[in-house]
Amino acid sequence: MSHLKPINLQDPRGKVRPSSASVGRKIVIVSLAIVIVSATIAWCYLLGWGVVEILRLGGTALYWLWPTFF
Repeated sequence: MSHLKPINLQDPRGKVRPSSASVGRKIVIVSLAIVIVSATIAWCYLLGWGVVEILRLGGTALYWLWPTFF
């Protein structure tokens, strides 16, 4: 019981190279994040453009109808 064997641990300062599957998974995750952010920006842009068009249309209608009512 007094004959303990030392455990062979790897050097914690040494760098461990990530496997190619790990790198590929990270690339896929980053790519999906970029696609999601791009789609969100495009969607907000289109919604904003639609709101501006509706306001412009309402302003034009008000411009043409204003002399009729007042």
